[in-house]
Amino acid sequence: MRLFCSLLAIPLLLAVSGFAQSQPTINLDTIDKTVDPCVDFYQYACGNWLKTTEIPADQTSWGSFVDIRERNAGVMRQILEKAAAGGPGRDAITQKIGDYYGSCIDESAANAHGVDPLKPELKRIANAKDKAGLIEAVARVQMIGPNPLFNFYASPDLHSANDVIAYIDQGGLSLPDRDYYLKDDPKMAAARKSLVEYATQLFTLIGQTPKQAEDSAQAVLRIETALAKASMDRTARRDPKTRDHKMTRAEAAALAPNFYLDRYFAAMGTPQFSTLNVTNPDFFKQANGVLQSEPLDALRTYVTWHLIDGAAPWLSQPFVDANFNMQKTLTGQSEIKSKPN
Repeated sequence: MRLFCSLLAIPLLLAVSGFAQSQPTINLDTIDKTVDPCVDFYQYACGNWLKTTEIPADQTSWGSFVDIRERNAGVMRQILEKAAAGGPGRDAITQKIGDYYGSCIDESAANAHGVDPLKPELKRIANAKDKAGLIEAVARVQMIGPNPLFNFYASPDLHSANDVIAYIDQGGLSLPDRDYYLKDDPKMAAARKSLVEYATQLFTLIGQTPKQAEDSAQAVLRIETALAKASMDRTARRDPKTRDHKMTRAEAAALAPNFYLDRYFAAMGTPQFSTLNVTNPDFFKQANGVLQSEPLDALRTYVTWHLIDGAAPWLSQPFVDANFNMQKTLTGQSEIKSKPN
């Protein structure tokens, strides 16, 4: 987990290192003075920028905020590279951060190890003896990064901004939106086909036979399609009232008993709490049925998929390439973003 790991080091390093940053300036060349600002201020302010700017090949979009993000990333990379360079002036914390960053960007080691870093987690999922045990594996995967099945997070109480409470929410999809699973237009159908091909690749890379990998990919698509059907669409989610369903922890557990929420919260190591917001109760009711009807092996496959998909950008080159090709299909990004050497 090379670049991801390096980003984790940044807040620590900022606390112990100072750095100078040049002040950005406003570029007046972006203004199109042929446009009357009283008629179309947007074209006046941005017209020349729109005419001359191209999206970089390694980006999915471009704008002033993306430019700022990239500039900040460059500054942070310099800080981390300085920490990794060594020297007698490093204190213990800077040394740890520099060494951590160096291990994160070690492409040779990543290529040498292949899928080995994931094997303990893959074994944990495979060893789930029943669906209740699998929920604990789901919690473990979520703590690593991916979010199979649903989302769990903390956010301000919709009725009291001074209070932060637990939320459980719809989730568990690999494609960007429920419509990718449910609509039959060519773009969505192509995305589903690409997802199956990509999943087949990754399952093959972790050691499954081509037939097993294809069956696994189809199981992922089947389960995620069922979760998509249970999900609220984007338009409905814009209304805060549709996402306001505060209830007790016991009520949430009773709403979807096959989620084994008490075991899930224990596995997540949450503090004690008595109430939470269930953002989309209908999702949990319907997904509860998916957990009931799907065999344990298929659910293990689904959780395994989210683990390997989430880790793919940080593993060996075949995983990285497969993941990027999928992202290229979804976003149009034509070049993979370069990594530090």
